[in-house]
Amino acid sequence: AVYTYFDRYGIYPGDDNTAAARWAGTTNGNNNGVIAGLTFACASGATTETCQAWRHMRNANLITGATTSAQNINNAYGGTLAVGYGTIQGLATQWIGMDNMPFDACQILDQQFDDGIYNTGTIRGSGNYNTATSGIYDLYFKL
Repeated sequence: AVYTYFDRYGIYPGDDNTAAARWAGTTNGNNNGVIAGLTFACASGATTETCQAWRHMRNANLITGATTSAQNINNAYGGTLAVGYGTIQGLATQWIGMDNMPFDACQILDQQFDDGIYNTGTIRGSGNYNTATSGIYDLYFKL
């Protein structure tokens, strides 16, 4: 959805400085190429870029939900998704994050699609799920 929005409008959702002209009630971003912030806890009326990204994608019909809502969407494991700029395990960039991920799902995704190490590569975790035998983690994919 993030990449489709970028392909369609030439700018990231949330960072879009023309969104309010397309959809009444939305908040424009500053068009600096960065979705500012990264949070799993957007309230419905939040106006930060990381939260408005969800509203922009809803208004563009790329994700489901009320077009007046800036709340995060859920991931397949019952947690939420986040999109935005942050520093994860020493790498500052834009991420798509999933919280409340089971340790074994983190291991599998990292091993199949990256280097299999929780604190390097383009997939990073909030902790060392590599040696874990239980627990939940946040998992981040470089955008």
